[in-house]
Amino acid sequence: MASLPIFFLGFLVLGEREEHLGLYEVLGALLEDLSWAQEHPQPCDENPWPGVQCEIGDENPPIFHVTKIHIGPDTRTPPCKSSASLSSSLLKLPYLKNCRSLSITIWCIPLFPIQLSQEKSPQTRQKNKNLRVPNLSQNNLQGKIPREIGGLVRLEQLDLSYNNISGEIPQEIGGLGSLTILDLSWNAQGPIPPDVGQFKRLVLFDQSQNLINGPIPDSLSGLEILDALSLDNNKLNGIVPISLGTLPSLDRLNLSNNQLSGALSLPEDFIERLRKRLDVRGNNGLCAINPFTPLCLNASKATNDTALAGEEEEPNVSERMKPFGQYPVENNSSEMVEITNVSEYEAIAKEKLPKMIYDYYASGAEDQWTLKENESAFSRILFRPRILIDVSKIDLRTTVLGFNISMPIMIAPTAMQKMAHPEGEYATARAASAADTIMTLSSWASSSVEEVASTGPGVRFLQLYVVRAAQGQIPVFLDGGVRRGTDVFKALALGASGIGRPVVFSLAADGEAGVRKVLQMLRDEFELTMALSGCRSLKEITRNHIITEWDRPRIAPRL
Repeated sequence: MASLPIFFLGFLVLGEREEHLGLYEVLGALLEDLSWAQEHPQPCDENPWPGVQCEIGDENPPIFHVTKIHIGPDTRTPPCKSSASLSSSLLKLPYLKNCRSLSITIWCIPLFPIQLSQEKSPQTRQKNKNLRVPNLSQNNLQGKIPREIGGLVRLEQLDLSYNNISGEIPQEIGGLGSLTILDLSWNAQGPIPPDVGQFKRLVLFDQSQNLINGPIPDSLSGLEILDALSLDNNKLNGIVPISLGTLPSLDRLNLSNNQLSGALSLPEDFIERLRKRLDVRGNNGLCAINPFTPLCLNASKATNDTALAGEEEEPNVSERMKPFGQYPVENNSSEMVEITNVSEYEAIAKEKLPKMIYDYYASGAEDQWTLKENESAFSRILFRPRILIDVSKIDLRTTVLGFNISMPIMIAPTAMQKMAHPEGEYATARAASAADTIMTLSSWASSSVEEVASTGPGVRFLQLYVVRAAQGQIPVFLDGGVRRGTDVFKALALGASGIGRPVVFSLAADGEAGVRKVLQMLRDEFELTMALSGCRSLKEITRNHIITEWDRPRIAPRL
């Protein structure tokens, strides 16, 4: 199926009548304005609606089919109704691939629970097998996961986190062989799916913060390309399967705060490879002499029946095994105190985050030349310092689009911040408010506008891919390559009105405290640069304070 811009193909119409009606019924269950259907009789071509994406089918003559629906703050006109719900008419949209519409509930019904049941959920049939990336996170969903979900054979990602889903996970979920991400965290679900080992393409599995009990199944050893496994904050018991240590791609394992016991018998090379990314704290019955010698000497309370070494002889106090969770761990707060450079947070985040998530935040496109050049470009700009100027009082305050803030340093939009830290955008918003600056919420945030607003007072912007210039007079904001307060000064000297700094690495390293410290460090460095340059306010920063490559004398070649 070819993907073409819908506004270039006015002569095509939406497909079958059932598909056409299905689209209206789905949106009718969400949107307040009942005249939507009359205003958009052909939503794919003659009068397209920005929340609907269509592609051309293989039929002759060619016709449109709905492949994506998205309802968010950038498309929410008319507004969502207070009784918004997911309609079973999604069944009438057989070509739906990326149903970001299922994240409509992030924007439409953050406070109105809907039932995730066979009657009110998008039941699956054979013709719905094209759905690949539904996002149902943070929708206050209740009830059980329907068995029909197993029919979505092309499903690649399933995010049901931060809901109120309960009951056992249906066995039919084992049929989703194309899954790469399965996030069931922060619910009230039953045991780990027994067939989870069948997900041969799975790279991230998160079932933390549930009510799971029972042992960790050995079937997890079948996840050969799994990168991150999170089963923390449950009621898992029994031993830690040795087979987990044989997973060749596993880069992060979190089993903390459960009821695991016995000897931690993971291979030494596995423990050495994961280091800080292996977390088994909070399991009082789990024991080891040290993280690299998995022997248990006080295994009388172990759940397995095997007699362990040292059980018959009482070792002296110095040799007695302590519960693994009681071994000293690094204190994040003291670790953060020693940081003197914003870039150091990236190294800490790399240790803490699963490789896939770190790469998502840290990488650029293709060979990443632009990413590298953004940083090196600032290093090629030099300063012209000023002396014998009274800089005892320096004013960093500025105004952005009518909002007065403490400094020209803001927080740039970064998607999916809850992958970096459980509090995600909440922590970032509070840190921005404490620093009296602006936070910009990403269009792909893991928290809604309303949820971020509920964290307290503060100025927040929302990222939208719309550019509107007024006679060419628009402020310029920069958010690439900035690593030091000196970079902020250079950007302003070149004409920027302010800069946006991503804070996701400091968020991953130390939560809200990390974000606060990054903003303070950048402020201090920027203020020092202003002082050394003889600038007492932002208005005094000019192009004459810096030297670029183009300012340096060039020797013309002789003929």
